[in-house]
Amino acid sequence: MINQTDIAYAAGVFDGEGSIYIANIKRYKQLKVQMCNTNEQLINWFKEKFGGIVNGPYTRKHLQKKPQWEWSISVSRGAEIFLRLIKDYCIEKKEKCQEGIDFCEKYKPRASVIKDPAREIRLLKHKLYHYKKQK
Repeated sequence: MINQTDIAYAAGVFDGEGSIYIANIKRYKQLKVQMCNTNEQLINWFKEKFGGIVNGPYTRKHLQKKPQWEWSISVSRGAEIFLRLIKDYCIEKKEKCQEGIDFCEKYKPRASVIKDPAREIRLLKHKLYHYKKQK
């Protein structure tokens, strides 16, 4: 369940560590919402609270850096909802959040991209219901 504190915390972390951009992939534009961090627990918390996927760990042994994990969420998995939730708490990425939301409204994902649309819609409605219930 997501509460106001979770949303504010996520916005603060994402404002500093996350990225929002529109990539040109072949002939299509795609919204990318992602965050990398060396704290696996933090990355898994984002997945638990907001969905999406986790990749990693990635290491750069020649640089002797810590392993890094990546959390990302696609339009079909709730990127628009995530951006709407955190936008008002962001400082640095407030405009980027709005650009992402505008992109989602303009370019709705094709049905073929979503493996199980009914399931995704149920999950997103469930998250929004619990969020609104706590306000």
